[in-house]
Amino acid sequence: MNKERFKAKAFGMVIIFAVLLLGGIMHSCFPKSSDNSFRIIYSEILNLIDLPSMWTEPELYRSNLPKIYSKTQPGDPIPFTRIVYGKGLTVKSIGHGFEYSATDEHAFALRIESYLDLYFYADFRDKGDAEDFYQEILDYGMIEDPYGARFVTERKLQGGVTKVPSEEFADYQRTICVTAPKELIKGWYTVSFEI
Repeated sequence: MNKERFKAKAFGMVIIFAVLLLGGIMHSCFPKSSDNSFRIIYSEILNLIDLPSMWTEPELYRSNLPKIYSKTQPGDPIPFTRIVYGKGLTVKSIGHGFEYSATDEHAFALRIESYLDLYFYADFRDKGDAEDFYQEILDYGMIEDPYGARFVTERKLQGGVTKVPSEEFADYQRTICVTAPKELIKGWYTVSFEI
């Protein structure tokens, strides 16, 4: 009887270990909200704004997102550049555009587009992941201008949205305009960051 009990315990331990291992693998594939992935991506965005030389790096530092696509096209008056860091997807050029192909249901990309302005897009294959990410931004805190545009700022706020009158808007430094998740690319849900 003791042998059977030992075998049952050993089998239970193997199952628990396998579940933990699988959880660890899934956790490393996609930044989940328990990691506060928004704060990580926000710090990456600020680094990329401050140090455009980082765009040549093969991987983003804090999020460990590898670069999976980079293309610069001639433009007038300056070239147009698109760079994608991500996990769980591939990117293919199509003329002047591109196409995502997910290899994981929780695929995620941080896309940078630079022309006359600088734009960052957090693209999610799963709508729930995009909504969770946006909720993290709300928890972090945003300000809203009199026109309804919402911004994140380096100045720490309470969670939720703080309405700010026009005359006080200049008190907030390094504001980045954020839009709620939208299906901008078919089958992908995007949170946009406009510098």
